[in-house]
Amino acid sequence: TVEDERVGLRLFGTGGQGRQVHTVVEELPARGTVREARSATAEESGALLESCGHVLEGRVNSLHYMPDAEAFAAPLDSLSFGLRFRLYLRDAPDLVSADANFTINVEELNDLPRVRSDALRLDEDSPGESVELYASDAELDSPLGLFISRLPEH
Repeated sequence: TVEDERVGLRLFGTGGQGRQVHTVVEELPARGTVREARSATAEESGALLESCGHVLEGRVNSLHYMPDAEAFAAPLDSLSFGLRFRLYLRDAPDLVSADANFTINVEELNDLPRVRSDALRLDEDSPGESVELYASDAELDSPLGLFISRLPEH
């Protein structure tokens, strides 16, 4: 997924003969947020998963993963995160599946630089003032070049 976009993850498995299966999230990604979802493509997200051992019950069979904002600007050991889960039968909780894993690769998105507007008021005959121009780039991979697109009118 791209660093600023949500991705849907569909968790599925069968218990055979129509037996109801529940999902237990055993490991969450090191960075970003994971929320319950009715489907991987649903617009709305549900409860935030804050700890391992979270049980998805009923009609919840999907998760939404959202990388941290500006993930590439932060010092990261890896841009690949894992999510591990297993299934168990509702009527036989001692029957547990082997672990299943999702690997989530986060790709860089080159964000636009940000600038800040400013205003300065001077008296008519004042000698002038210095003005500081401000701009930032989340990726910090190269210096920014600034140019003035319009000069003062008076």
